[in-house]
Amino acid sequence: MKKILPWSVVLLMLAAFAGLIFLYMFSPVTRVIVVRHAERSNDTDTTSISAAGWERAAALAAAVSDADVQRIFVTEKIRTGQTAARAAELLSIVPSVIPSDRTSQLIDSIRAHSGETILVVGHANTIPAILASLDAYNSVTIPRDVYDDLFVVTVTPFRSSLIRLKYGRRS
Repeated sequence: MKKILPWSVVLLMLAAFAGLIFLYMFSPVTRVIVVRHAERSNDTDTTSISAAGWERAAALAAAVSDADVQRIFVTEKIRTGQTAARAAELLSIVPSVIPSDRTSQLIDSIRAHSGETILVVGHANTIPAILASLDAYNSVTIPRDVYDDLFVVTVTPFRSSLIRLKYGRRS
């Protein structure tokens, strides 16, 4: 019995290791593209995007056109919907609206669509919380006058990674 026990432990460890490798290789990968709404027309909270904002919205559509985006989430603010509008039209996707103060609802919706590529258009004050909730927080701060950041979060069951890119004309 003493000789069987060590071999059974080794076999059990090998099976567990093989299971982890299987999970890693065949688990769905979720990609979340997170951007701030495009440039505003003015400083009011209910404003539309400006002419420069419409240019940025077109740049966003071009940037995500080949990214296999399957879902788009925006907030209730008109400028997030306008920023996503060209991408949504190009990709034939109707954006889902989730209020800006409901980050946990947004994260639940993202997790419900594991394995997909998702575009999220948020705000300078909501993006850090979104990234943190996806376990990709990297001390992100978005200055008030910056609109050209494009964050790509890759989420797997074991870890998340974050890439910060730029798109469109520099802010």
